Amino acid sequence: MATAKCVTSKTAYVLLCLGVIHNSQQYERYFTINVDENFTYALTSTAYEISLDSGSTSPGTVTTPTMITVVLSNIPTNFGISAGDPIPCSSVTSTSLLYCSGGTLAVSLSGSDHYWNSSPGNSGTATFEYATEDVDNDFPENVNLPYKFYSAGPIGTSALPCVYVTVYKNPEDPPDSTDIPRFKSVPENGPGSAATGAQALTMNVICFNNCETNLLFPLILNVGLWDTDIAISNTTMDPLALIGNAVSPPDQLLINGSATPQSGVCWLYFFSGQRLASQWVSPNITAGETWATDLGATGNVPAGLTGYIWAKCFFSQAYGYAAIEFNFGGSSAMMADYLAINIPSPELLPRDENGNGAGENTLTPIPLQDRLADWLAGFK
Repeated sequence: MATAKCVTSKTAYVLLCLGVIHNSQQYERYFTINVDENFTYALTSTAYEISLDSGSTSPGTVTTPTMITVVLSNIPTNFGISAGDPIPCSSVTSTSLLYCSGGTLAVSLSGSDHYWNSSPGNSGTATFEYATEDVDNDFPENVNLPYKFYSAGPIGTSALPCVYVTVYKNPEDPPDSTDIPRFKSVPENGPGSAATGAQALTMNVICFNNCETNLLFPLILNVGLWDTDIAISNTTMDPLALIGNAVSPPDQLLINGSATPQSGVCWLYFFSGQRLASQWVSPNITAGETWATDLGATGNVPAGLTGYIWAKCFFSQAYGYAAIEFNFGGSSAMMADYLAINIPSPELLPRDENGNGAGENTLTPIPLQDRLADWLAGFK
């Protein structure tokens, strides 16, 4: 039985819409792993170890400080990770999301500061080790370890794994027999938990999501003389890049603000009478195209039912429209219409009340500060 000595308390959770990065650009994002002590003296410097060694037969022979080892796994081929200079929490303003209370922990990177996965045959595992240089003996300490994640070029649309992190106290590899003291590598655990055997905390720090839009059509009728038509537009073709290029000099804000054309299908789920009554898939909807359908005429919504439709479109920037019709003796007249509700990505803004319900609809005030704090804490 071992007790956790240091824990990862804040990590960035990076979400990427695959296929949206401009073709001429490589991808890069930054994230930070925060390591903190559970109690004072959990991490010690060589100087502090020497002070503890004063009663031995050969005082001052200590050579080894406490080491922090960060292992990042599942790094895809043609991606790399580089480590930046550690940032003590005391150097961060108290209003920053990277701020953490407590004492100052100073560490330095020992060994390689970057990893590049050039081949599918590689393990996709990067190891970064940090030596404890200075400690505050009055408080548990914290330090931020920043990283850059980058690609060789544009990212395609194929599925990629999540990159995850495991933090170890002391070297991942067995220490040299001449090291004093000689530490055993111990994987660390989550806040407030105890380690048993080789159990370790692993958290996703980078995950890739496909381009998606969630649409909610809250009222669908196919009852008696009532019917419903819906339309979905793929608006990933827009004029912003064209307008930006037309300005002299080109307006990079407009150019970079333009959508990247995508295409994909939409899966539609019709709920009625407390059940999933039907589901079907649309044709491929390309950028700049609108797909429209009569739900009653196609039979996708069974006759006699009232309900709602969730549409998951596999491209960004989808927008929906619905028209409710009434048949007057063989001719139809539109009685009402509405725009579908765009529901934010549940990975960022969960609909569940336990997740604060901020993803209910686009009109819900978004507690951005809270969500950023959640992302940095590794909560999805």
